[in-house]
Amino acid sequence: RVVFIHCALSRDPRAGVHHCSRVCCMYLVKEAMIAQEHHPDMHATMVHMDLRAYGKGYDAYLDRAEGKGIEFLRGRAAEVRS
Repeated sequence: RVVFIHCALSRDPRAGVHHCSRVCCMYLVKEAMIAQEHHPDMHATMVHMDLRAYGKGYDAYLDRAEGKGIEFLRGRAAEVRS
């Protein structure tokens, strides 16, 4: 089981980051899909505040990821433990 945490410190004024980079979402989805190709039994979960699919074909790419079993959870990770 692998969890990808999006938006770490993104749009957090306390961290001095007031914006979204607009590219991280698709990079992490791509990484999850590649990891799943190498390990078909892997379960990937994406934790995100908002999914930003700004480019042409990105919505279809997100749909493809969901179709491959990648789980998308909207929220913020409060803490990370092993």
